[in-house]
Amino acid sequence: MGVTINEPMTLPSQITIPSYYARLRGDIKVFKRKMPTEPTFGYNVEAFFECYVSKEAVQSMASPINTKIISIVQGEPFTGNLYDVVYNELKKNVTDYVDDI
Repeated sequence: MGVTINEPMTLPSQITIPSYYARLRGDIKVFKRKMPTEPTFGYNVEAFFECYVSKEAVQSMASPINTKIISIVQGEPFTGNLYDVVYNELKKNVTDYVDDI
């Protein structure tokens, strides 16, 4: 499962690529912690995504070109499919993408 994002990404080397493929790396972490601005506790979901030049790069075992960290904090426990939660958060600020299921 992954997503092709058809928007430019500037790499740490300052090279800009027109699109990239992102996939979840490892596990999704879920934990309860104290909210930073309130005396209550909140729930946090954290996931790391690896970014590649293309899906073919993943299939050929190439190294990732970048990583993205998704962290979501809310007051109520998360419900539903956590894969959907983190992928939707990844795509939140993106307008042109294609899901790869």
